[in-house]
Amino acid sequence: MGADKALTFWVRTIPENPNASQDVYVRFGGTFFKSGNFAGNYNWQTTTRIDEFSKIAIPITDAETDSLVISIWGGSISSAVDACENRSFAWIDDIKIEGITRTHTNSFQPSEVLVYPNPSDGLIHIAPREQSFDYFQLLDAAGRVAMQGAFTPTLEIKTKGLFFLRLTNSRSGHSFTTPIAVY
Repeated sequence: MGADKALTFWVRTIPENPNASQDVYVRFGGTFFKSGNFAGNYNWQTTTRIDEFSKIAIPITDAETDSLVISIWGGSISSAVDACENRSFAWIDDIKIEGITRTHTNSFQPSEVLVYPNPSDGLIHIAPREQSFDYFQLLDAAGRVAMQGAFTPTLEIKTKGLFFLRLTNSRSGHSFTTPIAVY
């Protein structure tokens, strides 16, 4: 893998109950590695309904990448009201690496926080790129708080499962949420 390549896939997503809401949620992530070491990650997500299959291309700009892990999340976003909102169905098909020709500046941005390794055996490293965070919450798959506290660059999760890590800057109100798998 290298410059002039892209991770491509086709996606379609619709709300669970179109009569109640037009909201959806799906997130597709690629974590890139070189010789088994973390090299970066990129995420694509949408809360916009996509009625017809649409092609998405995520540029692979790191020539030092030799493998990747693909993660797909979707269905809903945790909510304080009913534990889920934006319930939806997503179809993703034909995932592959393709050569691309760049004709304009790409607006795709890498994730604002590196969280690795993911999946993990329980020890997670958290490296914000620019934003500072002072608080974290670890939510289980049902949206219940499993852990919380002051932000730290490493986090030891002792329970296996799927979680959402939410980082918050209490002064600005900015937050970042990413899924984590612990095996």
